[in-house]
Amino acid sequence: MDGVSNQPYPKPPARDLRLSDAERADALAQLTYAYGEGRLDPEEYDKRCDAATQAATHRDLEPLFRDLPTQQQSQEIEAYQQYQPAHGQELDVYTRHEIATARKSGQNIRLGMFGLGTLLSLSGGIVLAETVAPLWAMMPVFIVPTLFILLYIMKVGPDSWYTPSPAQLERKRLRDMRTARRLEEERRKALRAAQRDQLTGDVMGYAQDTINRFKR
Repeated sequence: MDGVSNQPYPKPPARDLRLSDAERADALAQLTYAYGEGRLDPEEYDKRCDAATQAATHRDLEPLFRDLPTQQQSQEIEAYQQYQPAHGQELDVYTRHEIATARKSGQNIRLGMFGLGTLLSLSGGIVLAETVAPLWAMMPVFIVPTLFILLYIMKVGPDSWYTPSPAQLERKRLRDMRTARRLEEERRKALRAAQRDQLTGDVMGYAQDTINRFKR
């Protein structure tokens, strides 16, 4: 007695599998992401969305994404470009030793200015106290703190006097990276919101087209 074979039907290659509605919606979302990055102009975006809506198998989608990076590749490219110098600019790189040497030189200059100012104010106060009035002996009491405030708090003078330490530079770099990451997350959040709105409209349009085809 002949029975029905239990052998499974041979599965077609993955590229030839038919698409589900969810997979078409995912393709539309990826096209919207590429459009939001400026990789597609409006005309090309509409053309590819129409093709994705009408695609029957995974093979039909391949030409639509052949010249586009994946979302992960796109994010890696953005992260790389974010920390590169602008076009035509050279990135100045200094070793930790060079930074520490420049910082020490600036500290020595400030310390020398402070010591010299203190010595002159003391000498001037003594001379004036002996020749003019004893009240002038109090002058260093005001001048020395003033010099300290100017040099170490207000940081008056050229920038070379105040070279940051390697640790300060590292902290600033980390702050800048956190700020850049937060701004990038906000940008992507806004982009995802726009993509959801666009995708919702595309899916609703696709659903309506499907309903209209069944009504015919």
